[in-house]
Amino acid sequence: MELDIAERAYQLAKNAGMVLAIQNIKHETEKFVLMGHVAMILHQHDLTEELFTKSSQPHLALDMRCDLQDWGVALKLAKTLAPEKEPFICKKLALQMENENKFTEAKRLFEVAQLDTGINHGDKTPSEINAHNRQCSAGIARTSLRLGDVQRALNIVNSLNDNQLIIDIAGVCENMKQWLEAAMLFQKGGLPEKAASIYLQIKHLKEAVPLIDQVNSPKLLRELAKVEESQKHYKEAEKAYERANDWENVIRLNLKHLEDVEKAKLILREKSPTPVCAGMLADYCEKRGAKKEAIEFLVMAGKREEAFIMAQSHDEMLKYAEVVSNIDDRNHEEHLRIAQYFEGKNNWGYAARHYDKCENSSKALKLYIQGGELYIPEAIKMVGRLRNDALTHQLVDYLMGEYDGVPKEPQYTLQLYRELGNIKQAIKIAVTIATQEQEVGNYKFSHEILSETHRDIRQSNHKVPYDLNNKLMIIHSYVLAKKIMKMGDHLSSARLLIRVSKFISHFPMHLVNILTITVVQCSRALLKNAAYQWACILVRPENRSQLTEVK
Repeated sequence: MELDIAERAYQLAKNAGMVLAIQNIKHETEKFVLMGHVAMILHQHDLTEELFTKSSQPHLALDMRCDLQDWGVALKLAKTLAPEKEPFICKKLALQMENENKFTEAKRLFEVAQLDTGINHGDKTPSEINAHNRQCSAGIARTSLRLGDVQRALNIVNSLNDNQLIIDIAGVCENMKQWLEAAMLFQKGGLPEKAASIYLQIKHLKEAVPLIDQVNSPKLLRELAKVEESQKHYKEAEKAYERANDWENVIRLNLKHLEDVEKAKLILREKSPTPVCAGMLADYCEKRGAKKEAIEFLVMAGKREEAFIMAQSHDEMLKYAEVVSNIDDRNHEEHLRIAQYFEGKNNWGYAARHYDKCENSSKALKLYIQGGELYIPEAIKMVGRLRNDALTHQLVDYLMGEYDGVPKEPQYTLQLYRELGNIKQAIKIAVTIATQEQEVGNYKFSHEILSETHRDIRQSNHKVPYDLNNKLMIIHSYVLAKKIMKMGDHLSSARLLIRVSKFISHFPMHLVNILTITVVQCSRALLKNAAYQWACILVRPENRSQLTEVK
């Protein structure tokens, strides 16, 4: 009882718990209370009970027994020390008995523990009393089930309004293999998935199906969908399969029963591009004669040999090639056999494309050339991408007419040098082509060629040559003047036309027309000297015969 010395000793021993326990009791003045606390610290519980009972605070003995969860002794003490606590301790003892499988005694205690709501129970609120009674009722229901009185248990459950207690009782039913009752109680307690699982387990399909909208478990949804499908409720089954993300079964339903092949295709492409799904669609399309789609789905299903044979026998190799290119564009073996097929059919352009994909570029260029002018742009792109000297010389020779004695349009040569990045040669050809086109009055095309070449030079950070820049300025001035003239801006169009007229030799086809418009626009813009100057040139003998009256 030397508490100060004990506290100091426990401090030196670094036992913080005992230090706190002593500090909490050392200021107690009543002898029996103090001794009771010391006895409790020393785990002498019977002595503690005796000492507290002798003190002026006998309720401490009851509190100790409750803290120790010694509910049997606590119940005896409560009868004399605190009768108002007796029902609550009785409930605790009943739960203990239930856990020890002493169901008869537990049931009796639960019944005894129930409170009369019509009288006052000290500091307990009506809600606390109701909660206590619900727990007791649930206990009676559980123990009644254990003792075989199922009907009483169900009657009690129907009167309860506490989901957790209902679920607890449902668990008891499940453990006792009272499957139907367990399912009904789980459903009532707000666990539809558990209820549906049991209904399916015991083959009560009629009760399980209405729960389908409340179920989120993919496994359960699939099982419920199978039930709906077996009853030929295909739309409902489809919805359940969709919620379960079981896309294979959704596709199967749409192909076999719902006849919605477009939806099946959409699901395959967007949600489930698996070999199994693709195989189902391939079989469906093949049976209905849709060979192109069957080829696509066979490739997706990994059945390339079957797809190739089908494409070969039904002349649908273009579709096969398209699908393979989309899925596996770097598969050289596939592209090689596609190329060989097209070569055998004399489809030079298609064969060349696939030889290019399998990196046989010399063979590809040979077939592009064999295919004629139609495939020149593709040949140019390939050579420009590869930048191989041998291929470049071969294509240039073809464009110059070395192969067939027919020189090709110079635009192709210009395009080739652009692809190759040979700016100097491209400029030279562009200026030549633009000059030729301008001489025959094709100003729009001439303008396009010069503009594109000018842009390519700027993008490649090269200096724009004077000839090209000047030629583009002249043709651009002419194109711009026509547009501004329509807008009614006579001064701006006149100045642009003056610039064009200074290089009138570049427009031999429309020399008189351009000079005439220049004179008219200068007159309208009150540029009298300029109008007079160009009018004098206009009325020269070589131009006079082509003049027409302008009103």
